[in-house]
Amino acid sequence: MDELLNDYYSILRVKPDSSMDEIKAAYRKLVFQLHPDKNKDPLAVEKFKKVTKAFSVLSNSKSRLEYDISLENQYKIQLFKQNMSDIILKLDNQLKIKINQVNKKIIKDYEIDDITLNLPFSELMQRLFYSEDIDVKKSAAEALVEKDKRIAYSILFRFLKKTDNPEIIIFILKILEKNYKQKIFEDLNLISFPNISEIKFAILEIFENNYNENVRELAIKLLEDDDPQIRLRTIKLLYKKDKPLILQRIYNLLSDPDKKVLVEVKNIYNLLKKEIKRQQE
Repeated sequence: MDELLNDYYSILRVKPDSSMDEIKAAYRKLVFQLHPDKNKDPLAVEKFKKVTKAFSVLSNSKSRLEYDISLENQYKIQLFKQNMSDIILKLDNQLKIKINQVNKKIIKDYEIDDITLNLPFSELMQRLFYSEDIDVKKSAAEALVEKDKRIAYSILFRFLKKTDNPEIIIFILKILEKNYKQKIFEDLNLISFPNISEIKFAILEIFENNYNENVRELAIKLLEDDDPQIRLRTIKLLYKKDKPLILQRIYNLLSDPDKKVLVEVKNIYNLLKKEIKRQQE
């Protein structure tokens, strides 16, 4: 475990996909606890230095990305030593080609060439975050998932927090849905997406395919969206997937200013009344 002793995220007690605000808050809390003027523990000074060093790296977007790449390389080396050395050394070129062919069959939404799949993790991250070519970003995102789904998850969510391009946002959301299913709802509500209807429709499509309890908070926000089409789609979705929630909200929805939305709400209201009456009989 020596290679990962300087894990700055662990030092600051945050996750690798934590926002800058979360990192700053964690730093301030630790500085308050460890400052030599307040903490007389002989080890406090050394811990204070480590916290300061970690924050200096993670508080700068460029140095943080470089550090993430370095940490990923350390992780790969460690994994290689512990679990994979015997297997990887026996893989010949022919077997590697077969693995790439299988990977290409798995990728359905976007075709990745063999060259991209064989790029190192660090190069794929650079392409995703800094390339100006949207297709390069897409292929890099897909390749990251193919290389290591566990690590790619946090990277893709961090990228979503930084980008405002609706095309790449929707593409990444589809990748996350395809590869991680309901797990994504644990983190989706932490992202403030641009106020663009295309993105919201994509999110509603994901809701429809993977509805669960974690979706409720996100769906409630969309019930109050400025776009009547988004409200209408959300109402229809909830009537199919979460009738208890739509029943709780139905009286508020009956005052919707949009005529199409109001007509749909009244129809649902009448259907709900009939269902309740049947249950009581």
